[in-house]
Amino acid sequence: MLNHAKAFQLLHYLSDSHFHSGQRLADILNVSRTSIASYVHQLIDMGVDIYSVKGRGYRLAAAISLLDEQWLREKLQIPVYIFPEMASTNTWVMEHLGELSHGQLVSCDYQSAGRGRRGRGFQSAVAGQLPFSIYWCYEGGLDAIQGLSLVVGVAIAETLRQQGYRNVGLKWPNDIYAGHRKLAGILIEMNGQPHQQLHLVAGIGINIRLGKILDSIDQPVTDLEHLQEHSVDRNQLLVDCYRALEQAYQQFCQQGLSGFIERWNSLDIFHGEMVKLVFSNGHIESGAVKGVDEQGNLLLEQLGIIQSFAAGEVSLRPQ
Repeated sequence: MLNHAKAFQLLHYLSDSHFHSGQRLADILNVSRTSIASYVHQLIDMGVDIYSVKGRGYRLAAAISLLDEQWLREKLQIPVYIFPEMASTNTWVMEHLGELSHGQLVSCDYQSAGRGRRGRGFQSAVAGQLPFSIYWCYEGGLDAIQGLSLVVGVAIAETLRQQGYRNVGLKWPNDIYAGHRKLAGILIEMNGQPHQQLHLVAGIGINIRLGKILDSIDQPVTDLEHLQEHSVDRNQLLVDCYRALEQAYQQFCQQGLSGFIERWNSLDIFHGEMVKLVFSNGHIESGAVKGVDEQGNLLLEQLGIIQSFAAGEVSLRPQ
């Protein structure tokens, strides 16, 4: 992978949305004009839309919200790591478990190899998504942690609704939707022994502005700027999501999943709809969605009988 350090330095100068001449940018970064053109192409390849006008220079086509590590640390009063780019926030946390403290937050402006459920990859543009991971130490053992992805989903969906995204809801087990289009995903990973302390990593990716990448995604998706047609402050959104997740996590540690079932069901965007569950071995079950039970399992009504299906074993596709 190319080293994009200089390209991200250039992006910070362009983030004011004004035109900057190629020569001035070359002088600031102490590189050649040819190098500036190369950095611009690198940014374009990473999904940044940049105008190039002869006699005026370069300018971003739209405002971009880059993360500010110092501001986030002062606002949250916790350890925060912000990177210009990284392969995956979850992967980075899993590789540094012994160095992190409980509640630590990791995020980036560009995630080049994000991972979803069952190892699925996904694409994003620079600042076009809000990918972040939180590290938690959990003492309750593996059995007690079941359903955590549902809790994380509730916290994120409620936060977005509070910010005016009224049609945001949940799709079992761990996707956030707006209407019938995916808006965000959740990936919970863990390390440790079943009956001892667990190292948990809650990874979240929220679509902010997909831009041209939207055309290359093979499922119905949307982003926050399409929902309200205004720029999103990724720093403030990250603060709001982190605070909601910490509060939800503390409640989960004290009460388990029971305090979230009603909230999850009220956000179930597919409630009452006929769907099919596709298992990893190709087996399919069909029925009407009836929410989740006390264990976080999906409930389907099949021929008048409510059946329960365990989280993590099936995927949900609308018919």
